Amino acid sequence: MKNDIRLENIHMRDPFIYVDRMNGRYHLFGTTSGGSMQRFEMYTSNDLELWQGPFVVFDGANHPSYWAPEVYYVEDLKAYIMFATVRGNDRKRGTVAFISEDLMNVPFRLYSDQITPEDFTNLDGTLYYDQKTGSPKIIFCHEWLEINDGSFVQATLTKDLKTYDKDSMQILFHASEIPWSISPKFTKTTNDYISDAPYIFHNDGVEYMLYSTFGKHGYQTGYCYTKDGWKNYNHALEPLTEPNSGHAMIFTSLKGINYIIYHTDNESPKVKPTIRRLLVNGSSLQTI
Repeated sequence: MKNDIRLENIHMRDPFIYVDRMNGRYHLFGTTSGGSMQRFEMYTSNDLELWQGPFVVFDGANHPSYWAPEVYYVEDLKAYIMFATVRGNDRKRGTVAFISEDLMNVPFRLYSDQITPEDFTNLDGTLYYDQKTGSPKIIFCHEWLEINDGSFVQATLTKDLKTYDKDSMQILFHASEIPWSISPKFTKTTNDYISDAPYIFHNDGVEYMLYSTFGKHGYQTGYCYTKDGWKNYNHALEPLTEPNSGHAMIFTSLKGINYIIYHTDNESPKVKPTIRRLLVNGSSLQTI
C-alpha cells in the first residue's frame, strides 16, 4: 500500500467513487488494469487529489473474472452493496451483488446469485431508486455479442436487491439509437453497436442516464434524459467525454460540487481514471 498517489498514477478502468460523508472520505473502485481481474481494489482520499491504496476489498483468486464494480450504502441492509459483472465457466456473464459492513475493515463477500437474466449475456448492472415509488431498479446492457445491436434494459428489483421482477423488464433503447454511435471496425459486421456502462443521475426533477459506446472518435460516454420515468426521453447529440475515454459515473463532492469520473487512454496499461467538473444547465450536461 502507498500514500500520496496522484490519480493519474492509478491504472484502472471503469472507475466508481463512493462518497463517504460520515467520515469525510472518497472511496475509488474499478476494474484492475495490468493485473489480475480476479480481485477488486479500493483507494481512499480526503481531497480527490492524493490517494492511499490499493486495499484489496475482494479476492476471487481461482474463480471467474470480475469487473466494473459499483458501490452503494443501502440503508435497509445497513451495509455496503457492490454490483459487479461476473463471468463464469458454466454460465453467461451478468451482474452479481457483494456485501460489506465496513469498507475499511471488512472485505466484500458474495451476497447474491446472478441478479440479471441468466439466459443471455449481460453486463454493467447499475442500481438506482425510483424517485416516485422509492423502489430499487437496475439498468444493464444486453451485449452486442449476442444481438448485434446492444440494448439497455431496465427491471425492478426486490427490496433485498437479490432478484429482479421478470414482468417489469423492458428494453429502454438500443445502442444504434444513440445519435453519434457507429459500428466499430473491430466487429464482424457493419450492424454491430456496443451498449456499455449505464449510470443514473438525478437533478431537479430530471433523470439522466450516462452510457458508453463507440463513435467516430472511439470509445466515449454520452447521455440521455427523461422527465417522466422513461416514457419519453432525449439523447444528447454529441458525446460528453473526450475521444478514447468512457465508462463514467457522477458524484457530488463533500463540498457539494458535481463531478464526473471516467477512464481515459482506453487501452491497458495506460488506462487511468480522470475527474472533471460537471455543469448541469437545464437538461444538458457539460464537463469542464
